[in-house]
Amino acid sequence: MRRVAFHLALLLLSIAPASSARGQTITWTGNAGTGAWFSALNWNPQRVPNAQDDVLIPAGSPSITISGAAALARTLVCERPILIPAGSLIVSNDSALTSITLNSGVVRFESPTVLSGAFTLTGGSLQGAGDITINGGLNWTGGTISGAGRLILAGVSTCYGPGGPSPIEFVLNRRLENTGILWISSLAL
Repeated sequence: MRRVAFHLALLLLSIAPASSARGQTITWTGNAGTGAWFSALNWNPQRVPNAQDDVLIPAGSPSITISGAAALARTLVCERPILIPAGSLIVSNDSALTSITLNSGVVRFESPTVLSGAFTLTGGSLQGAGDITINGGLNWTGGTISGAGRLILAGVSTCYGPGGPSPIEFVLNRRLENTGILWISSLAL
């Protein structure tokens, strides 16, 4: 099913009308032999995507790593995990991703976004005006969640601190809709 969705996204992007404000379709090749977003050799054409580009990342390995700067895209269809140890991912239009791990930095979705896997938030900030649907669950142990859009949790999600008498304080400044299971332990919302 994921493969069909990816090919459908490719088809839609290829027949969409061209616009002077719109960038190119940039496809992950992994030719640099690393998962580094900012290596031009990993992309076709060989340049790092910008805020006007439609970005396609097919299934495979390794995971994509965003570190040290802001990764930008107009749309993002990604069938690999994204790891953000210290950086940012900013997407302006509708997107579909597998999973994200954010340790430090910002992930901002300005339009509806669906994650088929999990979103792991250990630090940093999840933001944006777009609704974010997480089908694989939210694993939240630190960081903040804010924005005008809804956070829709459809899987098994956990929000927990280290336990003990002093809970960790989490900042949730966004509408939360839980259609799955939400475990909350040792924290103050």
